[in-house]
Amino acid sequence: MIDRKQDIKQLVSTIESLHKQHEGDMEIIRVLVEQHERDQEELSAIRQELVLSRKETETCNQTIRNMADDLAVLRRMLFGTSSEKTHREDNSDNDGKQGGGSQDNDSSGVGIQSESENPEVLDNSENLGDPEHPAEQKKPARKTHPAKRDYSDIPVNSENIIELKPDDKTIEGARLMKTEAKYLIYYHPGYLFKVLQKRYIYTKDGKVIKPDLPWVPDELQKRRCHATLVAGILVNKFQFHIPYERQLQMLNSGPIKLAKSTLINYGKVGIDALDGLYYAIRDKVLSSDRVNIDETVQYIVDPENHKTRNGYDWGFVSPQYKMMYFVTKKGSRAAEVLDAEIKEYKGRFIQNDGYITYENVSKRTRKELEQVFCMAHIRRKFWDSIQYHKKLAEEALYYIERMFLLERLYRERRFKPDEIVRRRSKYLRFLLDRFKAWLEKVTRENELSDQSNIGKAVNYAKERIDSFYVLCKNGLLELSNNLAERCMRGHTLGRKNYLFVQNDESAERTCKIYTIIESCKMCGIDPFKYLVTVLTKSPEECMTYDELLPCNIEL
Repeated sequence: MIDRKQDIKQLVSTIESLHKQHEGDMEIIRVLVEQHERDQEELSAIRQELVLSRKETETCNQTIRNMADDLAVLRRMLFGTSSEKTHREDNSDNDGKQGGGSQDNDSSGVGIQSESENPEVLDNSENLGDPEHPAEQKKPARKTHPAKRDYSDIPVNSENIIELKPDDKTIEGARLMKTEAKYLIYYHPGYLFKVLQKRYIYTKDGKVIKPDLPWVPDELQKRRCHATLVAGILVNKFQFHIPYERQLQMLNSGPIKLAKSTLINYGKVGIDALDGLYYAIRDKVLSSDRVNIDETVQYIVDPENHKTRNGYDWGFVSPQYKMMYFVTKKGSRAAEVLDAEIKEYKGRFIQNDGYITYENVSKRTRKELEQVFCMAHIRRKFWDSIQYHKKLAEEALYYIERMFLLERLYRERRFKPDEIVRRRSKYLRFLLDRFKAWLEKVTRENELSDQSNIGKAVNYAKERIDSFYVLCKNGLLELSNNLAERCMRGHTLGRKNYLFVQNDESAERTCKIYTIIESCKMCGIDPFKYLVTVLTKSPEECMTYDELLPCNIEL
């Protein structure tokens, strides 16, 4: 009995010991579970940090790729070629051997590889083909040097003839056998000289008879400044981009010395005298059936802090009348400036680049306007992305090159507008449809970053491709806005030489004189002769400004 009680006590003690040990084990398990939960939380946090780190790494890599794209563009701008054409567009051999696909006879000069929706192909020219399998190209022919220029047909004034004879003693008793003439081209630096207008005044029957002086504007007459001096000052600065300071150094090489302020005042008075002519050109341009529009920078000095600010001059070009005009409203690039001009525009078509101000211009002004963007700007976007996205960029450029090739052939063969419309409706529309489908395919099959150059190019083209179908309705419209871009060139070269203008009034005068000079260049007449003719034409000799427009005047 005693042994049994001891066994029971020992068993109870063992159970209690095991129970205490179990509680200790449970405590250890709870600690381990808590440690495991903490480890899981830390692991989850690490995983989240890893995901964020991967996203940041991808963002950094994308930023690096975008910066590499931009760096490639800047390097090309500094050290590369300025042309955006490739060898395929430059090489337009008409031997009928390039590209694949059959070719029928037609006079357009471009072949298109056959497809189910393909229009009929053309004869004897490069096949438009497939951008993924371009045809083998031939080397362009070597350019030949132009023939030596001959100036023998240019007339010579009598005062510029130098007679060369032997000494009288040497030729005594000799007979003149022949005369020979050889010419040399001389140069005389620009200088000022005075011309005396001497009038003979008579009296008869108590009346004074005197001849009229040659007419010049009153403001020039008061300053004893002839139209040739004003025209020379304006042409030197705004056509040949010579600042006033350099002109002064050239002109003061003669006996007459001018102050810089006098030279500047002559230029201002000359431009103000042409004010009515500027507005006549503007009205003529706005009355045309189509205009090309662009804008360029003009640096203007702020009178408050005496620092330059960016101003913008808007250019409107009329291919119909071969004239253009600039306008500025205190250097603003806002849509209000564009809308104010478009509301006075009487035509139907406008062409411009992809600047945001041009978007929805027809909704803001006139709903009947039809707008065309610039394919050259779309080509430039893809060209800028060619280094790091070569395959996609080359495929896009392939379609664009073929469009420009068609337009070049139309110009070379001088097709009439109706014929151009017929051919564009068949061939250009086909290329636009394929290019548009290619843009949709690239967007669908590739994850392109909106910040990358190729992503920007694709989005830029997709938003503007539909506007080019307007070309199929009007044969006078162009595929690019290069006409307006070329008219901005003189303005840009001038800005790089004289750097800035002093105020908004000077910016407006700059727009007026550039309007006249660029219009003269478009009409193929000499701006200096034109300015001299206009400034010396008395009001009685012409009834309206229309007779003095560069497109109407005869020099």
